[in-house]
Amino acid sequence: KQKQEEQQQQQQKEEEEEEESWLEVTIEAALDFPPADFHATQHFFCKAFYPGEGQIPHVPVRTKVTEGKIAEFSDPEIKEGLQSCVFNETLRLPFSRFQQFLFVALFQFRDGQE
Repeated sequence: KQKQEEQQQQQQKEEEEEEESWLEVTIEAALDFPPADFHATQHFFCKAFYPGEGQIPHVPVRTKVTEGKIAEFSDPEIKEGLQSCVFNETLRLPFSRFQQFLFVALFQFRDGQE
């Protein structure tokens, strides 16, 4: 009986530690992707999320909406005609030992809609 109580206490301790664990994902930039429209400024954001429901709720976390930039001849950091968007943000998600993968996706923001 004592051994069973010790196992329950250990399991409870592990669950409490897991509740306090966080996973931090730094998203620096999305680089060198073709623009959908060469004549209009485009805005983007990134979401980080677990691919399924699993043991924790599916809670996406996202960056701020950021303006993209189409490269010009004089910009050595970006290939000409391609677009880049710099975020420099760290997203924080609850850690889940039940999840093996974390998805990070880039979305275009149009007229207040994702």
